[in-house]
Amino acid sequence: MANKYFESFRNRAKARANGCPLMDGRTKGNPDDYIGKDLTIEDAFRMTGENGNYYVITVKELKDVFFQTGGSLTDILNDANEIAETEGVPIRDICGGLVFYYEEKTKTKAGRDFRPVRVK
Repeated sequence: MANKYFESFRNRAKARANGCPLMDGRTKGNPDDYIGKDLTIEDAFRMTGENGNYYVITVKELKDVFFQTGGSLTDILNDANEIAETEGVPIRDICGGLVFYYEEKTKTKAGRDFRPVRVK
């Protein structure tokens, strides 16, 4: 009998081993250049770094650019990822079409930089 979980595992293994496909052929965008401008998420890809997980996203308005998410956008996409995993669909099916904009950086009480986002 075939393992019903194998495809899900294989897709995760490919993603971990093969890196982020959303970065291919794109340059890293700087949120400072897009303060207050509406951006529409097309796709997201979960990554893990030394400070925990984050996402690489692509947006409809900038075909040749990707962004790495900060804390506020990561929290939003963690919710989308949870729904996607529960429903067994790609995360883009959950978050694709979400319009947001970056705000100016602020400092947390601990003195760390924080970039708020607003969802429309």
